[in-house]
Amino acid sequence: MNIDENEFAIAGKKILSDAIPYQDIFIYQPPFPFYFYASGLELFGSSTLFGPHLFLMLWVFLTAVILGQIAKRLYPFANIEWWTAASFIVFSTTFLPQDMLGVNGEILMALPASLAILLILEARKRSSFFFYFLSGLSIGWAILAKYFAGLLWLTILLLLLLDVVRKRRSLRESVFASMVVTLATFLPSLLVIGWLSWRGALDDAINCFLYILKYAQGPSQNDPLYLFLKFTSYTTLIAWCGLFLWIGAFARTIDDLRHRESNGELLIVIWFLSSFVAIIAGGRMYYHYYVVAYPPLVLLGTAWLCERSEAWWRKWKSFFVIMTSVSVLVFFFYAWSHSHLRGNEKDNWIAPKEFLRLHAKKGDTLFVWGYCPQLYFLSGMDTATPFTTADYLTGRSPKSAGLEYDPQMPNPPSGWKKFLNDFRDPQGVVEYDTSDNIFPPAWDILREHFEKKLPNYIVDTAPSNYRRYGRYPMSRYPYLQNIVQTHYVLFAQLRGFDIYLLRDDHETN
Repeated sequence: MNIDENEFAIAGKKILSDAIPYQDIFIYQPPFPFYFYASGLELFGSSTLFGPHLFLMLWVFLTAVILGQIAKRLYPFANIEWWTAASFIVFSTTFLPQDMLGVNGEILMALPASLAILLILEARKRSSFFFYFLSGLSIGWAILAKYFAGLLWLTILLLLLLDVVRKRRSLRESVFASMVVTLATFLPSLLVIGWLSWRGALDDAINCFLYILKYAQGPSQNDPLYLFLKFTSYTTLIAWCGLFLWIGAFARTIDDLRHRESNGELLIVIWFLSSFVAIIAGGRMYYHYYVVAYPPLVLLGTAWLCERSEAWWRKWKSFFVIMTSVSVLVFFFYAWSHSHLRGNEKDNWIAPKEFLRLHAKKGDTLFVWGYCPQLYFLSGMDTATPFTTADYLTGRSPKSAGLEYDPQMPNPPSGWKKFLNDFRDPQGVVEYDTSDNIFPPAWDILREHFEKKLPNYIVDTAPSNYRRYGRYPMSRYPYLQNIVQTHYVLFAQLRGFDIYLLRDDHETN
């Protein structure tokens, strides 16, 4: 499980108890993943991710089928739909870092985004405004999985503009089609906004949306050299297993931009190039962001490969198979050894999780001071507050997100050193004041919930410096420290995690 999976699982579990997103669950992601998880947890049990993972396999298969149908409509090559579908299934899950394989917003966005492209091609073929409307609805659905799916709406509008410029459609038809697509694109979000307003959660949702805009801006420590080095290295690592596919995608992109007359083929090129805007935005470039590029990538890459001659395939087939196989084995060994041989400090949460599962009673609630949402879901305990992490109370995540140094320090690291630090964890506590990025109503919300009912357990991750929480000791937060000192006893210390038990519960035990 990765961090996103744990947070979505918490949200899904709370939704099954009639929780309202953004009011009872503070996650600044769009809502569709919450309900995707809730469906899997409802059908297969709320203590395991078997359901969401099973649904994901079906989701990837359906996405592959849709991509195959797009390829069949665009490219005149035998069996290209099968090659395209197989390429998406294989290469979207070949790179093995944990967050690449999770049930995350990016992979959930891929299906409705691909469906929108298929429907827009069908709309242009039939001159059907009904299909334009369905395409817009699919984009709106994709936006509810990941906000930057909104780029796809702009891509469709650009296609309709190209139709006018190239005299493939009349201005009147393209303008009306653009209006239909736009209306349908925003209709799902408007319905969600109306529902949130009816449930009294709209202000909370707006606060969460404004907070994610801060996240999208990225850390202030970004600079051009660092971003260039990070993008080229991360893209190379991602591309290595499917190198021929990536080479083919870029080669086909250049060829289409120079020579193609088909606006449909140019649509895929624009989709592919615009996906890198989403990947680069904020400068984080987490590996799972690259999933958004894979639908257009496999379309372009397989089209280029299918154009190659039989002699070309005989020449390169062995190298292609060997390179892919070796890469998969190397990445698999890296992922396995990282967690099994090196004693990764990021696994320090496992012992506290087992302790809580052993000692907590049914109905006990938990508050975690830190960035460790897996403690909530895997311990089986209920959250005592709407927060899945304490980042809302400290301002950590949108502010630093990997660039672990204070930009106000006298001699900040160079772009090259920042790049190297992406591949190694700096030792010790890195001081960095992120208080200006605290979620505005966070502490009021915490007080409100603590005044109603104190959690049975509080886990403090700061002593372990887990995910850089050593810079946020409770002593810097008088309200929280006073609550712990007054109402709790130190129950256990495991791998640097301090576990506090409510004093009344301790006396009862």
